[in-house]
Amino acid sequence: MGKLADIITRFEPPLKRKRALSAQQCKVFGSVKACRTSRLGASVQTVCACGNEIVAYNSCRDRHCPQCQGRATRKWVAAQSERLLPTRYHHCVFTLPDTLDELVRYNEAAIYDLLFAASSGTLKSFFASDRRFGG
Repeated sequence: MGKLADIITRFEPPLKRKRALSAQQCKVFGSVKACRTSRLGASVQTVCACGNEIVAYNSCRDRHCPQCQGRATRKWVAAQSERLLPTRYHHCVFTLPDTLDELVRYNEAAIYDLLFAASSGTLKSFFASDRRFGG
């Protein structure tokens, strides 16, 4: 796979035909596509010894951009890893049906609060009633 900008460039048009993107999503897509390109400007440095010019394109600095935030992300993951307890972890995924996409877009905080409350309740109920987990 290529850079994220290449993926966005390829799949953004069909995605937009399928569903409306929020203003925030459009902003992030635009930032990532423009990152380290002439669209954001550049600085030019001349190498004294040979006179060659080096062009350094400006970054978007968007928190979602892997080119800009890759180092910060790795640092954050390392810090979080140090906080993990010495036990096995299991990854659980709770999803919403795509029929709720539009509702989520306009009420994101409320819908995700409800999703986390329902997920938490489901897990607590499951583990409390299953003897394998000490319930």
